[in-house]
Amino acid sequence: MKIEEVLKQENKTIKNLFQAVDVDGSFEIDQVELFKAFKMMGIDVNKIQTQQIFDSMDFDGDGNLSLPEF
Repeated sequence: MKIEEVLKQENKTIKNLFQAVDVDGSFEIDQVELFKAFKMMGIDVNKIQTQQIFDSMDFDGDGNLSLPEF
């Protein structure tokens, strides 16, 4: 498999995950959606840890994660 094909498949997987986490369909993920996604995946984080992870991903500081930030 060529690297281009691998990257295309990875991008598709990331987009599908983003859409699954974006429960309200706003094309953005907020902290509540991220926290719920962690819990659904069995990742044991608290709200403070979720906020820290979220803040490290929210490059533009608008309080939401876009697909590129995700």
